[in-house]
Amino acid sequence: LLQKFLAETFTVSTKIDMHLRKPGSQAGLIVMGLDYACIRILQQDDNYYLEYAICIGAEDNKEEISTEKVLINQKQIFLQVKIDKEAICHFKYSFSGNDFIEIGKAFKAREGKWIGAKVGLYCLASNDSEKQNYVDVDWFRITK
Repeated sequence: LLQKFLAETFTVSTKIDMHLRKPGSQAGLIVMGLDYACIRILQQDDNYYLEYAICIGAEDNKEEISTEKVLINQKQIFLQVKIDKEAICHFKYSFSGNDFIEIGKAFKAREGKWIGAKVGLYCLASNDSEKQNYVDVDWFRITK
């Protein structure tokens, strides 16, 4: 679920509850274009982890790199990305919704193939999963 960048500077915040039931499943907040970066929750070994990942050169099938990973072991979390001038993105998370912690290095968004950069939510699981994965999105806000 993606939204095209709608201003030079803005902030996207969301409160989500994870229901990831198979190892390797993930859900998160992503900035997508020819390159991408995301802050996501992973389900691994019966634990939940928060991870920051980035892919420079996604259009050329370059490898995604995970730069930070934190054990969180909770299903509810607040995710945020602040877009500054020149499309510089700062990803953050919070357990309370009040104090956000920055994760990963700043990322410069690039346009996509047909339109500009986009921001949004995603949820992934392997095709062989018998258990359904989903995310409850309490809210998704775009502010100045």
